[in-house]
Formats: sequence, structure tokens, C-alpha cells
Amino acid sequence: MTGDGARPTLRTLARATGLGVTTVSRALKDGNEIALATRERVKRAADELGYVPNAAGRRLRTGMSGTVALLLSPHPEVAGFGLSMIAGLTRALDGSGRELLVVPDVPSGDELAAVRSVLAGRRADGLVLSRIRPQDVRVRSLLERGVPFVTHGRTELATVHASHDLDNAELARLAVERLIARGRRHLLLVPPARGFTYRAHMQVGFERAVQRAGAETAPSPDAAFDLDLPLDELRAHVASACAGRQPPDGIVCGGDGACLAALAGIADAGRRPGIDVDVIGKQTSPALDHVMPPIDTLHEDLEAAGLALGTQLLALLDGAAPDGLRTLAAPVPRWRTGLDPHDDPRPDTADHTEPSP
Repeated sequence: MTGDGARPTLRTLARATGLGVTTVSRALKDGNEIALATRERVKRAADELGYVPNAAGRRLRTGMSGTVALLLSPHPEVAGFGLSMIAGLTRALDGSGRELLVVPDVPSGDELAAVRSVLAGRRADGLVLSRIRPQDVRVRSLLERGVPFVTHGRTELATVHASHDLDNAELARLAVERLIARGRRHLLLVPPARGFTYRAHMQVGFERAVQRAGAETAPSPDAAFDLDLPLDELRAHVASACAGRQPPDGIVCGGDGACLAALAGIADAGRRPGIDVDVIGKQTSPALDHVMPPIDTLHEDLEAAGLALGTQLLALLDGAAPDGLRTLAAPVPRWRTGLDPHDDPRPDTADHTEPSP
């Protein structure tokens, strides 16, 4: 700090280093036009004096906040999602001079509330959205306003926008084919909640794969049977289905929590997970690595997704066109079981991941 306790400014650094204010400012921003030795000298002086950039002043001068906002749903199914996404976005922003702002996107009658909150206060220069709908009103609003944004998931809007998504149709196809290879013929899907784009992708992939295999789709135990159900209700529905007249012998789950609930529901019905009924799940956290007996999963690397989204958003903020910023990740199989469900399902080696069939 300065001797009189006042907050150090660019002028303070300029006096301490004997450089001009403009040179000091460019050095702090790692401007290539400033010699490396000069940049390092300015940064050392800034550390010694306790200089912190004045964000409010920068906002007034440039109209930019220096932050990007992640709109995050508080839904339990995406709790792990948030931590991984934040880690990936933080990696992407490292060294960019921008910081991450996490804004709760609480479900309500006003789908634009969180977006308006960010934009009205000029709290962020760009946004990251998740839980995307085919005709997402948040996306429409940001497109109309010309605000840079990226989405984790895809819309069906005609206007191109930056996005990163997992191929959930491919995930469902791989899961069904794995269950068929294990001799399962009566399959049940625990899908994402209605209204989200990735539900349609997963459902189409599941139904087409079941049809191609000549297998059967087990009827949904309830009209609201999806990932948005509380886990105890989901467990009860799976138990009811497994105790019914046409019980499933294979279940594909769209999330980590749903897998745990399904395994418990199978046992509640007096059936044996991994022997009588197989569960294959979409895995986004380490939790399913420790289930016994082990289950097969298809992994989405959410930290990598956050890194991709952050990189895309920085590109948009630098003036890149959104049509070159759309990526689709492949699910990674983590096969932990043999193809005979009557074999001992416990792993006999430390590394029990098989290649994708």
C-alpha cells in the first residue's frame, strides 16, 4: 500500500517505476508492444504496492464488466454439474483478465429473470446457459439484444449460436446396444425432464436402437417419470415397474442420481441389480465409480465442457462469429461388467474398463 494508506492507482505505479501511465496500463495487460522485462517490473511493483484494478472505473471507461456469468440451476440433478462446469470455465478464463460470476437461475414463472438481472446491472459481458429448451426464450432474448453467450445444449432456433453439447442420442444408442449384448430385451428409459432439448435427443436414440434390435420398450411407470422427480419417488416408480407384470430387465438412466435410485428400486422389488436387471447410466461425477455391484456407464466430462464453453465465449468477446463455435462431444463408455449377466459382476482387476463395442 502507499504510505498514506490511500489505494494505489496507475499513477502510483507510474511514479514508482518511472514509467508513463499508459505504459504501466499496457504492461499490466501483458501488451506485446511492452518489453517483457518492463512488464515484469511493473507487475512486481503492483504486487509490492498492493495495486488492484478499479473494476468500477474500468466499467465506466470501456462499458465492460470484466466478468462472464454462468446461469446455474439449483436443481439437485445438476449439483455436481455446477462444480465441474465452474472448474472448466475457470480454467478457460485463467489469464484472460476476466472473472466468473455464478448467478442462480431459479425456476419460476419468469424464465428471463436471471438474464434480466445480469443485463440490467451490466454485471457480465457474456453469459453461459444450461438446461436448454428447443425454443429457449433466454437464447431468443440474448440473440435479439446482441449479447455474447454460449449454451451447454442445443436449441432448434433458426439463428446460429455458439454451443457445446454431449451427443445424448449416441449415448442412448450405445447403452441400448450394451444391454442387448447382455441379453436384455425389455428396456426402460429414465429420461431427462420434459421440455429440454437433450430429452428429445436421448429418447430418439433410445427408441431407434430398441427398434433396430427388435427389443421392447417397457412402459413408463408414470407420466412424470423423469430426472426431475425427487429420488425417493423415482426409486418407488422403478420398484413398482420391476414388480409389475412386464418388468424391465434393462434400464437406461439419464443421470447419476437416477442410477442410484434405480438400483435401490430394483432391490426394493426383490430383484437383483446386475443379475435380473441391468442399469446403464449417464455418468457426470465419480459417484458411479463406487457402486457395488458395478454398473456400466457412459461418461460426460463436464469440466472439459466448461473449458470448451469458456473458450467459445472468450472467442465471441474477441469478435469471432458463432457459426464456427459449435461442438458436440462423444460419450465415453466405461464398461465394468461382462457380457454374461450371470457372471460375478464384481471387478477382478484394478482397471476394469473395456473398450466400446
